[in-house]
Order: sequence, then C-alpha cells, then structure tokens
Amino acid sequence: MRKRKYRHLRQADRDRLERFLAKGYSFTAAARVLGFDKSTISREVKRNGLGSKRERHKYYKAILAGRKGSLRRSYAKYRGKKIDENKKLKTYIIKRLKSQCSPVEISESMRAEEQPFNASKTAIYDWIYSDCGSDARKYFDSKHRGAKLKFNVRTARKG
Repeated sequence: MRKRKYRHLRQADRDRLERFLAKGYSFTAAARVLGFDKSTISREVKRNGLGSKRERHKYYKAILAGRKGSLRRSYAKYRGKKIDENKKLKTYIIKRLKSQCSPVEISESMRAEEQPFNASKTAIYDWIYSDCGSDARKYFDSKHRGAKLKFNVRTARKG
C-alpha cells in the first residue's frame, strides 16, 4: 500500500474510526482501512479519547473528538500568545513602541540588552495586528503614518 501525504482526520474519518474501535478493530487494522498511518490513529485516540489511558479506545466518541481537535487548532492559531501571557515582555514592547521604535528595533534591543525575555519581529508584528495588541497598535500606526507622510514630502520635493 502506498503511503499518502499527511492530512487531518475529517469528521467522516472519525465517525468510521469510532465504529471500528467499537467493533474491536486494532489501530493497525483501522488505519489500513481508513488509509492513515497507525501512528495517526493512535495519536488521535490518545488526544481525543475519553477515560483512562488504557481505556481511551473503548470510549472514543467521534463528535467530541472533532470538537476537541477544532478547539486545539484554534488555540494553535492564536496570534501573539507569547507576548500577551508575559506581562514584562508586553510592558517592554509597549514602552518601546511609545518611544517610536519599530518591531525590528524592539527585537534587536531585547537581544542587545540581554533581557530575560525575547520575541521575534514577526511575533511582535503578529501581536500588534491581533485583537490582543490592539491597544499597542495606536503607537505603532501613528509612527508609520508619519513616516509615510515624510517619505511622500521628500519625493514631492525631488520631483
């Protein structure tokens, strides 16, 4: 059997998996029928099954597994989590934004000052444009609007 590229389990796959496990199929047999690797099935049941570790395969419910998987994916996509959860980091970034520093400058200054926390420029940009960083966006946007205006004034004088 040819291996497929990785893909997420869909709700239909979870429904079939629930029926197979209820009938007593092994993870390997269920994986073969569904077209997934047995480790994918094992991981799915481990993460989304109910009950103790040894009994999760007996209490696997497809509808709950789908909800748990969706919830986990939504949290994984939460932008700016690192900054939002670290109060000192958040305060430092806002202070630097107020002093007209860009996210690139903020990230570099954290390393140069050997701060006990750090964030990449991408993480800072993501946080600023997320719902969590909306308060800090006013300091960031005002600086860049002014920079664009100055740039346009210079090009107008040259032309």
